[in-house]
Amino acid sequence: MTATRAATKPRAPGLLRGSWLVLRKDLVYELENRETLAVLVVFSLAVAFVFAFAFDLSGAEARRFLPGLLWMTFLFASVLGFSKGAALERRGAGYLGLLLAPIPKEAIFLGKAGSAFAFLVFTQLFVTPLFLVFFGVKVGSGEFGLLALIFLLGSVGLAAVGTLLAQICQVARSGDVLLSLGYFPLVVPVLIAATQLSSAVLTTQSLGEGPWLQLLLAFDLIYSTAGWLLFRYLVEE
Repeated sequence: MTATRAATKPRAPGLLRGSWLVLRKDLVYELENRETLAVLVVFSLAVAFVFAFAFDLSGAEARRFLPGLLWMTFLFASVLGFSKGAALERRGAGYLGLLLAPIPKEAIFLGKAGSAFAFLVFTQLFVTPLFLVFFGVKVGSGEFGLLALIFLLGSVGLAAVGTLLAQICQVARSGDVLLSLGYFPLVVPVLIAATQLSSAVLTTQSLGEGPWLQLLLAFDLIYSTAGWLLFRYLVEE
């Protein structure tokens, strides 16, 4: 009887399934409540209108300044999203439930980073067309593909850093302040590389000749690996 019960006892989810469960939980919750998405949409609209009326740009000048404006918007929208997500989990004690769940701690990091990546991509899909229309910039299919690649690679770095620092928000008294103070300097290399690459695409229709793509890939790898290795230590502490 004991052997039969042991044999039928359900197995705990592994790394990949645990990551998918965390990712699905975040996405389903957001689709049902739309709290974070609503904040991101309103913020993005406000920033797009402010930049459009504050900067009278057109032609080559608009193509030169647009990448910086876009990535500045992505940066502040991502901070807003991480802070809002952390606040929601503290309010509902959802994060404590995740830590007690029988899944690898690394799966929590992967799932949370995946949901943060999805929110960033949503923000980019919503914001970029607005900026292109407001500033009168037309993008060809080749440029669009290169920009999509840059946006995805940049989002990987932002999601990895934000997910790791958001863990600090769950345990620190002034977590939101620590998130902002730590997030901005850490993502500067990602922002610089992504902005330079985006500018090269809009002005030369190529990725340029500098080392920016290699730099972006390197920091994506560094931040993703650091998050993977440090997340378990942070949650156990």
